[in-house]
Amino acid sequence: MTLDTPTLLIALAAAEFASALILFAFLVSLKKANRATRLALAIYAPAMLLVACGTVLVAFRSEIPDFWSIAFGNTLILAGFALRPEAVAVFFGRPMRGWTTLIALGGWTVICIVPEFFASFALRLVFVQSVLLAAAIFSAWRVLTLNSEHLTSIRLFLIGSTLESSAYIMTIGSQFIYQHESLKSFANPIQPLLYMVLLMVAIVIVSASLVAMAIERIQIRFETQALTDSLTGLANRRAFIEAAEGWFSSTVAEPTYTLILIDIDHFKTINDRFGHSAGDRVLASFGTAMQSIFPRAIPPGRIGGEEFAALLPQTNKTDALKLLDELRCVISKCSICPNTDASGITVSAGLFTATTGHTFDQAFEHADQLLYQAKEDGRNRHTALDKTAETGSPETTLLQQSEPFSAPKEEQASTREGLIANT
Repeated sequence: MTLDTPTLLIALAAAEFASALILFAFLVSLKKANRATRLALAIYAPAMLLVACGTVLVAFRSEIPDFWSIAFGNTLILAGFALRPEAVAVFFGRPMRGWTTLIALGGWTVICIVPEFFASFALRLVFVQSVLLAAAIFSAWRVLTLNSEHLTSIRLFLIGSTLESSAYIMTIGSQFIYQHESLKSFANPIQPLLYMVLLMVAIVIVSASLVAMAIERIQIRFETQALTDSLTGLANRRAFIEAAEGWFSSTVAEPTYTLILIDIDHFKTINDRFGHSAGDRVLASFGTAMQSIFPRAIPPGRIGGEEFAALLPQTNKTDALKLLDELRCVISKCSICPNTDASGITVSAGLFTATTGHTFDQAFEHADQLLYQAKEDGRNRHTALDKTAETGSPETTLLQQSEPFSAPKEEQASTREGLIANT
């Protein structure tokens, strides 16, 4: 039984052309993708087009001169496959180096210009299949190591790469065992069919996985935007509460935690005197400070206009106060308005320390009351309640003095009254 290998190659080329066209169409229609995604698809789609054209030339091996079918056809295939790991690197934000393409084409050039090498079917087959195998493995390795976004759709890419690698390994092994002399002389007629089927399935899966990864990346970005406060970069109220409640529900024992609610003192006065742009700068600086100081196990959040929250798992009152004081030191140097002497802001805070025997809702209510007490007692201070301590009674403590921004004397009394009345 003789298997028509050229027909199988044409079928494989059709799958490669289809994959390239799908990727091109997706690239044109995908408006929300970031630059890295679009650039990666702009590399991968032409690469698959090169592979498809090269496969067609190889399929017509007996119909056209050897230069076009063997030398040029395999050059296109090698160039296309060598570009694939480069496209993967670009997808994950890494620069395109091009050395994989140079190595593949350099080795093939040596084979083509040395008559003894070019005349050896075994050498040509093993070299080409080895390069394709290396490209598939390298692409899969890059996907695994560069996936800092934790995209789950890379599993599809890895499945396709595994099928593809299996086809190359099977062909290389068969060549060493049976010493084939041409594409039409395989000892087992099922092998070319299995090879082509594996490659066609792998090509479809890998191309589909790229589209899936691009879509998943867009979804993650939209989800992140929906859960992030755009001004401060902190979690918004919804995201903070979901993360906090998730931690409470996932704890088995009853560890100690501290919930801190923080309010920027006299924030309305900053807006009134220097404008909302100055207020926005203060909020942005405050958000940056919170991100750098508080642990990210549960991201700190902005839960209101100038009100912020941080949940600190496995943290007692003493350690929480150290973090709060560190925050105070940073924001005391915050510039309120450029080209003015106005700098430094103060905060009031409520700290509630307990075990998870107290629910998050209970903790939030207590911390909110403690924050209100700190503001009532004059601001620039914290009120703390430690339910793990023997006394379990709240303590209001004046924060270490800094040089905070303050309103002019004629405005100070009325402003303070207005702020307290609006608390």
